Amino acid sequence: MHGKQKASARRIATIIVVGSLSVGGISTAYSKSPESMACDGSEPQYSLDQQIAGCTALIAQNPDNPNNYSAFNNRCETYWEKRQYDLAIADCNRSIQLKPDFSEAFNNRGLAYSGKGQYDQAIADYQQALKLNTNVKNAAVNLRKAQEAKAKAAAN
Repeated sequence: MHGKQKASARRIATIIVVGSLSVGGISTAYSKSPESMACDGSEPQYSLDQQIAGCTALIAQNPDNPNNYSAFNNRCETYWEKRQYDLAIADCNRSIQLKPDFSEAFNNRGLAYSGKGQYDQAIADYQQALKLNTNVKNAAVNLRKAQEAKAKAAAN
């Protein structure tokens, strides 16, 4: 997931989190705070390190908040962009733990596993993402690429 697709996915995840926070009456510290704006990645002025710091600050405000699934997922995606795959996988694991039906976290964890060359895990995650949501952006393409990479690696 790159550029506009990434920003769009993060914007959607942030809207979901903000909506659930305001409906649930939980503190609105997440909605439009500087940390939230940096974490959601929708503002191009934030560097990857600033995005990570924003997500980390949001999570630190209330580490046990189930709505942190989005911040963990966004930080996972940013770690993936930095090619820090183990950190990305850890954050996607936490996002999935908090929201087991969040297809984006499975897709993003698949990207991290693909980056590590762990194609079986990546394929399983892309398949789970598609099982949860057939419209999750790029999961079908990511699945095909992981399957091709696995076949290529096996042929060598």
